[in-house]
Amino acid sequence: MLEFNDFALRYGDEDAHERFARMPFADLLCVWDCYAGTWTAGAPVLMRFEDDDVLVTFADNCAFMTIGAIDTTDAGALPRLLDAGEPDGDACLCWRRCGLLDDFIGERCNVLQLLAVLLERGAKSRLFLNEV
Repeated sequence: MLEFNDFALRYGDEDAHERFARMPFADLLCVWDCYAGTWTAGAPVLMRFEDDDVLVTFADNCAFMTIGAIDTTDAGALPRLLDAGEPDGDACLCWRRCGLLDDFIGERCNVLQLLAVLLERGAKSRLFLNEV
């Protein structure tokens, strides 16, 4: 399981921290495997804000944030985001709303604070398991 304290954060755009602190948080989307009925382990998460998106990927005990709009209706893009190439024949992946940050919706939040809460709650809810 990924542990909250194991993460170092890599944040490429230092000005983005201030910009996102002024934007209301809108929603959290995670990758869902429709056939297995589970969240996809190790997959990125998408934090939606009023004016922009933050895609958070996890690798080597680090959280990497990419800023920019993500088309969640394009299921064909998910394998590229997962670095898995084409999904196997049994995969049915989609973005699905995740309620771990519902109490922050509509609030102006620090992205780093949201990520810390997400990682803590994700670990407790078993969202961030390495195995399904």
